[in-house]
Amino acid sequence: MPVLGWTPEVFWKASISELYAAMDGYNKANGLGPDESDITEDDHVELRELVNRYG
Repeated sequence: MPVLGWTPEVFWKASISELYAAMDGYNKANGLGPDESDITEDDHVELRELVNRYG
């Protein structure tokens, strides 16, 4: 993933949780991403379900 500076090998070995955390960190460091007020409780529930299911 070029934006994160990851090689293809690192990208494909990463869990969805690791990828999400890296993207979130990159976005926060660069002032990107959604306004926190745009994120609903349903969004948090859905994300927790996905992380529980896929890691």
